[in-house]
Amino acid sequence: MKFLRRLPVKILYSFLIICVILISFPRTTYAAQAFRSASHYNTSGSTAERTTTEPTGVVQGDVLVMVILKNQSSMTLSLPTGWTSLGNASDGNLGYAIGWIARGSSAPSYTFGIGTTNTRTPQAFVFAFSGVDTTNPITDFQVSTTDTDGFESVGVGTDSDPPAVTAGTNDLILTGVARTLEYNTGAAPTGYTVQSNVNEIGVNAISDSLLSGSQDPVEFTGQTTGTEVIWHGYTLALAAAKASAKSIIKIKGGVRIKGGVKFR
Repeated sequence: MKFLRRLPVKILYSFLIICVILISFPRTTYAAQAFRSASHYNTSGSTAERTTTEPTGVVQGDVLVMVILKNQSSMTLSLPTGWTSLGNASDGNLGYAIGWIARGSSAPSYTFGIGTTNTRTPQAFVFAFSGVDTTNPITDFQVSTTDTDGFESVGVGTDSDPPAVTAGTNDLILTGVARTLEYNTGAAPTGYTVQSNVNEIGVNAISDSLLSGSQDPVEFTGQTTGTEVIWHGYTLALAAAKASAKSIIKIKGGVRIKGGVKFR
């Protein structure tokens, strides 16, 4: 203790401040993400606006992802009011609209548009996730890029391969494909579980575990019927909610700095 008493006051004071900063430096922790539930709309009708339902068990703070698919002509898909769009494209009979919203204290709008009053049957899937960052929930989003709309044309027996993404730390991955009438639904890629499935229109799957870094879901297999088909694939990584934790230090006895240092 004698050498401490001989230290200049400013040096000792600076040393104490540095110690406090180092010990109390924030450490980032990540929430445990989880897939909660999904809802599905597939009703035929002749109105330009359709309303799907909220997935069961949704609570404030959940992140919702909507995937709207079509396999009929004359439809222009649009997300409900308030949803953030990730992608929207159409190629003849095939089209998609994908977006997200953070669930507030009340339910958001689930009314989406199809742009026509002709009798049509769009497909709308809503996936609910807990533990996701509500401000920036999407780490990465990719669609097939063979042409500008993200559609690919393949032959009989060719499995559809959604694109790879770069995940953050402990992300959940949602991936899927949509196709024309001739294309039947296949099995999910290894490590993924199908959570929605409409034969000849689309299939969506969610990763069985939290993933980090480059992730390629590879193929939805078993799609072997029909003539030449057109499909699109999409993949998105959902970012885990982050929280900062600080270590707290307590100095017992106290330090008095007034022209010198005195330990009690």
